[in-house]
Amino acid sequence: MSPEKMQKLISYQVNDVLDDLDVTDAQRKQVNGIASEVSKDMMARHKQHKQEHLALLRELETQEANPQRLHALLDQKLDELREMSHQRLDDLLRVNAILTPAQRAKLLALAREHLEER
Repeated sequence: MSPEKMQKLISYQVNDVLDDLDVTDAQRKQVNGIASEVSKDMMARHKQHKQEHLALLRELETQEANPQRLHALLDQKLDELREMSHQRLDDLLRVNAILTPAQRAKLLALAREHLEER
């Protein structure tokens, strides 16, 4: 999926939820700003992820793959995933602070509903 299509999909989904929460225009602007930041970060990480896969494949193409190098690649990826997870949690906390208690309760209900559908 192209970055533009991904951006549109994320925007559509975020705004669909915001409609359900009856947010104000100011809240919508703030949340969409956060969603845009997240989307851009995800696109950059997607490109980086592809490069990491290529590095892994190059290492595996060698006659004798270097276990230390492969473990180092894995450790690097795990560190990046940990950092990204903390960033996404911080983003969620920013959104949480923007919403009213009633909106947060409705969002949590929607999230639970979504999880039960899976």
